[in-house]
Amino acid sequence: MVAIRTFLTTTALLSAVAYADEAPANTDSNKKAVARAHLDRGLVKGVIEFTSDESGIVKVHLDVTGLPPNAGPFNYHIYDSKVSSKGDCDDAGEILNPYGASTDVVCDSFDNDSHCAVGDLSGKHGYINTTCFETHYTDPYLSLNSRNGAFVGGKSIVITDLDDNKISCGAIKMKRSARTKREVYESQEEEYDASLYETLIPEPVLSKNTTNSTYHEDETSDDYDSSANMMISSGLAAVVACGLSVLM
Repeated sequence: MVAIRTFLTTTALLSAVAYADEAPANTDSNKKAVARAHLDRGLVKGVIEFTSDESGIVKVHLDVTGLPPNAGPFNYHIYDSKVSSKGDCDDAGEILNPYGASTDVVCDSFDNDSHCAVGDLSGKHGYINTTCFETHYTDPYLSLNSRNGAFVGGKSIVITDLDDNKISCGAIKMKRSARTKREVYESQEEEYDASLYETLIPEPVLSKNTTNSTYHEDETSDDYDSSANMMISSGLAAVVACGLSVLM
């Protein structure tokens, strides 16, 4: 009887804690927004990218290689602070948990991911069980909107081993884009016919005016990632590394 009473009490408390901490689903991410973190610590190489679909829900793509054998399964989380330029994973703070979800309960035990900490990605979507790993999924509890408590920009991604040691991490930076400027310029360009004013502009000036002078990459900072090709190069590196590991 005591055991039954204890079980029922524990279950009731667990339900109360879980549902009190339910995270809202988000659809407020701009479809052009991109956030990215690069993992480059020792042999571990990879990238995690956050984008948005047409509905404003965040899509996640993780590609990592070089994880140490016999040290997994590996968990990966979004932490609430940014890794410093020195790459010290201890600077990342704690798991992103804006709604105060209980961290005493394993996320897998919940029947709804809204009861998990927002940053517990492996708890919601599965841990890493190999040295080379790639996955895609959507996570409605994340956001690329800076006004949202679940905003991932300026945070960090941290990978931990079976013993909860931090083995790799990277700062999550918003990808700065000047796409809007290009689109504005091109829309304006379509409204004018250069032949109408060619006679008013000296030929040497016209011959030099062959580039889009209003389009340029904005200045980068620690909070932004302007590397357009890093995702591709990291992915190729992962494929090569995984291939070599199989051959060896």
